[in-house]
Amino acid sequence: MDIANRIQWMATRQAAGFPVLVAVNEHGVIGYASYGDWRPWDGYRHTVEH
Repeated sequence: MDIANRIQWMATRQAAGFPVLVAVNEHGVIGYASYGDWRPWDGYRHTVEH
């Protein structure tokens, strides 16, 4: 994964209304978290993947 890939991933997440949390320290990014749709079927509409 490169920076362009992560920028696109973050933009897609945010456009869908999902938060993206990023942890940083003095050396840069040390982690991130988000969630999204689990499966596209009706039975999963109230579930998320995190």
